[in-house]
Amino acid sequence: MTVYDAGPDGELTPASRKFWHDRFNGFGMWIIPFTNVHPSGIGFESPNAFSEDHLENLKEYARISHEQGAKAVIQLAHAGVHADKSMTRGNGVWGQVSYHILVLVR
Repeated sequence: MTVYDAGPDGELTPASRKFWHDRFNGFGMWIIPFTNVHPSGIGFESPNAFSEDHLENLKEYARISHEQGAKAVIQLAHAGVHADKSMTRGNGVWGQVSYHILVLVR
């Protein structure tokens, strides 16, 4: 699942807080969608989990979930070659490389 609801730094916005408050109610578990594990793999505005700076935001997701009686889990993700270069904070885009290309490079 992917939800385009985070701010430019992956933070919860007022609209996303309302969205998650409305969604967690009545569920036993909810998946926090497409959480970026490295800046080279950011494909769109979604939560980040690659710096200690992101811990408070992730804790807020958990708080919202727990307030509604649900458990929260995180979908760890990396957009690979589909990352948006304008969002990767100066990092190159990492992605899979075909084995045949690697053989030619050697």
